[in-house]
Amino acid sequence: MSTPPAQTPSPDAVTGAHADPLPVVSIVFLAYNRCEAVTTSLRQMLDESGYPADRLEVIVVDNASTDDTAEVVARDFPQ
Repeated sequence: MSTPPAQTPSPDAVTGAHADPLPVVSIVFLAYNRCEAVTTSLRQMLDESGYPADRLEVIVVDNASTDDTAEVVARDFPQ
């Protein structure tokens, strides 16, 4: 019986680096007249989460707010 040839570990196994990028994460905010709370939460999520912004999908659903929630979010977070 023969032993299989030894395999050379891949660079990822040696360095511990991830070959695949982080997954895209979707964050959904549902808002009704929550202008200040939504903008604060969005800023915190984007600035403090430590997750790469290019891997985040942020969705804000405005439920017919009358306090300019949609307008402020569109102005302050155009991305």
